[in-house]
Amino acid sequence: MDGIRIRPITKEDTADIVRWRNTPAVQNNLFSRETLTPQHHLQWLQTKVDTGLCHQFIIVARQDGREMPIGTIFIKNIDQSSHKGEFGIFIGEAAARGKGYGTLAIEKILQYAFDVLTLNRVYLSVFADNAGAVHLYEKIGFAKEGLLREEFFDGTGYRDVWLMGILKKEWDTRRAG
Repeated sequence: MDGIRIRPITKEDTADIVRWRNTPAVQNNLFSRETLTPQHHLQWLQTKVDTGLCHQFIIVARQDGREMPIGTIFIKNIDQSSHKGEFGIFIGEAAARGKGYGTLAIEKILQYAFDVLTLNRVYLSVFADNAGAVHLYEKIGFAKEGLLREEFFDGTGYRDVWLMGILKKEWDTRRAG
């Protein structure tokens, strides 16, 4: 693994986003379960990304001099009056999962959130049974802030959801350490 970069999402990424988002492995860990169409994605770009309500990027893996888009990462629901935003990520390419790309991408988006967007708090919601993601977020510095018991019905049963967050001062301390 040579590393990653994140670049702003474009309309040209629609086919990848739709393909990734509609795979069972990705969909199982999302709160929105409907099938994503190219039209829905383009509407998202127009109403959320183009308006600045969501800062979304494509995660590009670099290996052996080649680059390949592998997923997406974003800060959405940005509230400038309270200086906070909601974080989300998914690695869409199955072969890229579990290789550390997510960790690198999260570090980049947090740096962007705190230094460029000047947020004070970045938060997320994650299914409590997604142990790998919860562990990763804790490793990065997110703290568990609350458990919403049986918060989400996935069609077969109820799932608990962790609310997690990280503050700018906590991020700054981690970077300085």
